[in-house]
Amino acid sequence: MAGRIIERLLAAGHTVRATVRDPSKEALLAPLRALPGATERLTFHVADLLKPGSFSEAVAGCKYVVHTASPFMTPSKQSDVQAKLLDPALMGTTTLLGARFSPSLRRCATSSCGALQRLRCEVVPPPLNRSPHPADAVNAAPSVQRVVLTSSCAAIYGDSHQSGAGVPFTEADWAAKTSPTYLPYYYSKKIAEEKAWEMQKAQSRYAGGAARAGASSCAVVGAATSPACSAACACSAHPLL
Repeated sequence: MAGRIIERLLAAGHTVRATVRDPSKEALLAPLRALPGATERLTFHVADLLKPGSFSEAVAGCKYVVHTASPFMTPSKQSDVQAKLLDPALMGTTTLLGARFSPSLRRCATSSCGALQRLRCEVVPPPLNRSPHPADAVNAAPSVQRVVLTSSCAAIYGDSHQSGAGVPFTEADWAAKTSPTYLPYYYSKKIAEEKAWEMQKAQSRYAGGAARAGASSCAVVGAATSPACSAACACSAHPLL
């Protein structure tokens, strides 16, 4: 997903800063470096979801921030759930946004075909601004006007009939029955987005209320930008075909 977003941003003429955990993985980065406009307008910055402050360099001076990173896996051992799934999902939200960041938020629930099921916009009046913390990223960057948070339909439902048979799901629903031991991936998406809403409602550094959008998609399929991840993408898509 991130690769295709980078491709479209470059095509639209934007300057892009991409974050990576390991810049030595050239097999993944080379196809992005080869995109039209990448030589002039694409740079890579080392950042880690679990390291507060590591996104500050990449975010500084940016107008828009798109957060697509979150573990997409189910640990084989229950003992790995917290460290490999829940911590990165939750800390990814707090590390990127900053503990005091909270612009107004729109949450969108999408169907599997990508069409909007329903859209409700709520603009919450921001309380008084708070001073940014040195480890904050978005919160410490006054240039940022909009943040796009990629969530998932997994944050909306765990059991297909949790609201009753035949009851449609909307952006107002949460996967309430999920837990670290029951559908842990769904739970990770739920707590990550809930934290974003919590931060948005509690605090703000924007006097006018900048915008943050959350999109809850059901599936991401299509050609990858890098051949290095094609096998993993193919394996993930195979059950859907």
